[in-house]
Amino acid sequence: MADPIGPVTDAYIDGIIKASDTYDPNLSLTQGIQLRALIKLLRDRLEQEVAGAAAQVHYKGTYISATALSAANPTANPGDYAFVDPGAGEDARLYIWDEDNVVWILSSGTGDIAQATETNAGIMAIATISQALAGTDNASAMTALKTLSVILDQKKNVNYQIAPVSLNEVSVLMLNAGSVNGITISGANGAKLKIGLTGSYPTGTQTFPLSYAAGDRVFVSFSYTDPNNATCNLILTCRDN
Repeated sequence: MADPIGPVTDAYIDGIIKASDTYDPNLSLTQGIQLRALIKLLRDRLEQEVAGAAAQVHYKGTYISATALSAANPTANPGDYAFVDPGAGEDARLYIWDEDNVVWILSSGTGDIAQATETNAGIMAIATISQALAGTDNASAMTALKTLSVILDQKKNVNYQIAPVSLNEVSVLMLNAGSVNGITISGANGAKLKIGLTGSYPTGTQTFPLSYAAGDRVFVSFSYTDPNNATCNLILTCRDN
């Protein structure tokens, strides 16, 4: 196709075929050649207009997000495209319709899928450390470093199980500094905790968390549910700092 040409005005036509000049039989051949050139130019111009109209048919508009694009155009045709422009400070991106996967994809050269789901790999936001540790943001991905942070954080959670027999007070030696966040007890009740021999048990209900330092002894007192069967099980739910 030829390069785009300007508007074909009367003056433009007259300049090509010299229609404004007095008829000269000696110029008839020249005018025929010029008229042939004009027809080719008109053909090229028509092709340009048709191509432009076809492009307009495939253009689906501009949206603030890929979600908005998908909502407005859940289905499309091969060749359809649209722009996603979140607004000031954000680059507009071109999305094209993937007929094979029936989804809008980001036109990035690699065909990355615009939005990732649990079953469809693609682009998604990266979780912050706080979101990763909270474990409440399923829509964001975690880097390897943040995944490791979550694993290491979970390893801080420890349980100490004690099975005393014929005792009403036991102690646990804490290897690392941390806190007791709860106690599970079976066969006894009224469990209370204190730190060290010189510590004091609470006068009321035991509250958590109860902090301890590395090397501290956490004492637990309790009463058996059945005095004639003086056995019980205790589990301290703790977390290292």
